[in-house]
Amino acid sequence: VREVAPADIKLMPNPSKGSFTVDLGQVAPKANVEIWDVMGRRVLQKSSEGVQRIPVQTKLSPGVYLVKVQANGQSVTRRMIIE
Repeated sequence: VREVAPADIKLMPNPSKGSFTVDLGQVAPKANVEIWDVMGRRVLQKSSEGVQRIPVQTKLSPGVYLVKVQANGQSVTRRMIIE
């Protein structure tokens, strides 16, 4: 089992209407997803185990958010646009 590589992590679709999927590129024993607004407030946190894809459902206001994904000791942050 290889480590989840930051380049493998994708957010789909992006931009989104509020529902999107975090694709880790492979199955991760544990994964944590956090969404932060531009003011630095965490607006969502979700944990999953033994999955490759994590579905995220939000009712966030339109704007730009940062999605921080932690899996297998790796951490990556991606920008998500909510329409």
